[in-house]
Amino acid sequence: VQNGDIIVEREGDETLGDPVNTAYCGMELSSTPTNTLDGMNCRLRDAIALATAFSAAHTRIVFDEGVSNIVLTSSLDIAVPLGVNINGTFNNGAPRVVIRATNSGFTGGSSYCNEPTGNPALINIYSANTRLAGLSIVGSPGNAIQVVSDSLFMPTGVDNVLIENNFIGTDSRLGVDLSERNLGHGICVQARDLDISNTHIQGNIVVN
Repeated sequence: VQNGDIIVEREGDETLGDPVNTAYCGMELSSTPTNTLDGMNCRLRDAIALATAFSAAHTRIVFDEGVSNIVLTSSLDIAVPLGVNINGTFNNGAPRVVIRATNSGFTGGSSYCNEPTGNPALINIYSANTRLAGLSIVGSPGNAIQVVSDSLFMPTGVDNVLIENNFIGTDSRLGVDLSERNLGHGICVQARDLDISNTHIQGNIVVN
């Protein structure tokens, strides 16, 4: 944990309200931070909302040691004007935090890159200067992660995106669990009416 980090402390998907004006999320402001902001109830969606409202570039989101399994009921949209770094860590050779879709009723934005199922993607990256690292992304009914440049979501093109060291379609090196595979593409990058540039995809393990 570093000074300025937003810490996700709860595994639930639902947002608890506007984190900018409530005590749901907090930002680490200590020069000698601990690994937690005890007493907060920050979910991942709240952390992204706080990063969106915050004026500093490339805010980092990290996860409390008690967070390991986040089940989403709808697509996680990342549209942070100044960028965000969602930073997971590893435990015993695999990402410690797993982000997965609920088994039924998952909703959200359409998958791109000619994805055959027509189902929603699990994570949509619409903003520049975004890093997604050290996470397991599993169980999507459509694409697992997609980078989409579209003026409907952000007014400028998407550049400086880094997707690295994630496990996609699995949460382990020890074998493949078919229930964790993503039904669409592991990673999709599609420019629609705006450019995408300087996007790097590296060090990921992708199982389809």
